[in-house]
Amino acid sequence: MSEDIPLKNIAPDPEQPRKDFDETKIEELAQSMAQQGQAVPITVRPANKRLAGGDRTEDYVIVAGERRWRAAQHLGWDRIRAEVREASVEESRWLALIENLQREALSPMEEARALRRLLHQDDITQTELAKRIGKDQSYVSQKLRLLRVPPPVSFWT
Repeated sequence: MSEDIPLKNIAPDPEQPRKDFDETKIEELAQSMAQQGQAVPITVRPANKRLAGGDRTEDYVIVAGERRWRAAQHLGWDRIRAEVREASVEESRWLALIENLQREALSPMEEARALRRLLHQDDITQTELAKRIGKDQSYVSQKLRLLRVPPPVSFWT
């Protein structure tokens, strides 16, 4: 079950496997989140850090979803939907790695077919589709061009 948590109460995990964050990709994700909302909650764990007086420094540490957290910050959101998971630091390391390794992107042809389906079913322009997915129109146009590739070539994509 997820809950809305203030962004200021969430910190990135310094041991997160992803170290490089492409700002262009974060901006694209932010555009998509602005248009469609947050599709998937991030996963956090209690920080378990205490100051000398016993107060916690942060409430939560990100286990999975730092790109979504960064996109939400980029949008100026105050809160983000998160699933709180009781996990040790060691368990968090494993969860973060597994979450990144198990993600499988659509093939270029699968993506092109999905874009075409959205264009036709929602009766929208390429520009509107691009805006909704947080990409520019040339990205959509290039993907759709793949559908014109002859079958023997497109079979391998």
